[in-house]
Amino acid sequence: MERYVEKKGHLSEDHAVWYLKQMLNGFKGLHEIGAMHRDFKLANLLRHDKVCKIADMGFAKQIKE
Repeated sequence: MERYVEKKGHLSEDHAVWYLKQMLNGFKGLHEIGAMHRDFKLANLLRHDKVCKIADMGFAKQIKE
């Protein structure tokens, strides 16, 4: 995703909203399984066929109540 943004220079509002919704859906999935990413940044987002995925779960932690 980082190279995509560098190449484009910026995202249109529609594209930004599209990817933001996908990121929020990914965080919803993490929340549902009780996980926290802890290293979220543009470099840890992957884009393939217009689908955005959260990557690099190396610092992820399981949340305990």
